[in-house]
Amino acid sequence: MFTAEQIKAAHSKVKSGADFPSYIREIKAMGVTHYEAYVTDGHIDYHGANNHTAHVPAKYDPLPIAATSQGEAFKAGLLAHQQGKTDFLTFIKMCASFGIERWEVCMDKMTCTYYDQANREYWWKRSRSEARASCSIQQAPAASPGCPGAVPASAKLAGSETGKYSAEMIKFGQKHFFMENLIKRITIDPEICHGKPTIRGLRYPVESMLELLSAGMTIEELLEDYPDLEREDFLACLAYASKLMHVKSIHKIAS
Repeated sequence: MFTAEQIKAAHSKVKSGADFPSYIREIKAMGVTHYEAYVTDGHIDYHGANNHTAHVPAKYDPLPIAATSQGEAFKAGLLAHQQGKTDFLTFIKMCASFGIERWEVCMDKMTCTYYDQANREYWWKRSRSEARASCSIQQAPAASPGCPGAVPASAKLAGSETGKYSAEMIKFGQKHFFMENLIKRITIDPEICHGKPTIRGLRYPVESMLELLSAGMTIEELLEDYPDLEREDFLACLAYASKLMHVKSIHKIAS
């Protein structure tokens, strides 16, 4: 029977989502029937015949899972990953950011089911020819024997053509994920700068950086003046300002 070491050796070959089908074929040949992967720390439980299980321990420090799932953004990010546009760790961080807690893969049915913390299911199925991928956000059909949460092959999937998710949608998911991670660089501490938003807890107020950018200074010029800051810090200031403007309406308050 397969061991955790064999699984890890196979997984080490996965550099992007484009490598995932080859990885699945390799561990299926080892005797893996299904497995569950957990986003929070990367541990995975692989299952085979006769209740055989191989446990691959945590791979990284725990990640916070967003309480609210973002289905459409996740679908776009998933498709981008399948196309090889993101590496595995970036995909994991994206899952956490979009509220995905774990996924389950069934070898026989060729299905992968993603779950958020409310146990809502986001699932996709790749055809035998791997020419098309299907992705749906709905209550998945009943599980098949031996594959918890797996979607029967006979199930009709919504959005069966990958082309339904345009390049613009994929870019939206990547942009949203990128901005959400940038904003994490902005911190608020009552003990620093009177509680104003600052960059990474340093004494650099966001408003000061925005004023310099709006005055016409480039990020390259600012990096020369502030060598302890990074390009992403200034992008985070812009992303934070953009986030603050995401309001439905603005009303004038009488003076």
